[in-house]
Amino acid sequence: MRHVDPLRHRVLFAIGIGLIVVNVPFGWGALTVGAALAVALKQPQWLLWGMIGYGVSWVLLGVGVLITGRTGLAKAREIRRRRRRMAELRHLRRTRREARAAAEPVPPV
Repeated sequence: MRHVDPLRHRVLFAIGIGLIVVNVPFGWGALTVGAALAVALKQPQWLLWGMIGYGVSWVLLGVGVLITGRTGLAKAREIRRRRRRMAELRHLRRTRREARAAAEPVPPV
């Protein structure tokens, strides 16, 4: 969606990217919280609310895609890929640090 005003286009594009990126955590989070509440409170209507939240996440995705178009999808995939890669690097560094700490002998006191 292209606007005459470039600032407005930039803001709308950022909103669309935000909707696309937040879609997955929101949907799975709503479903998980709804299921946990249904089990904990023994009230199955919470599961229904979780499923409704999951459906709303698909609406968020659709609105984000409508606002940003193909360029926005590519940008959102790039953001997710970068975040996933950073998480993998943090995990790798942590395991290396722990392995190094386990391998070093403890100096005598």
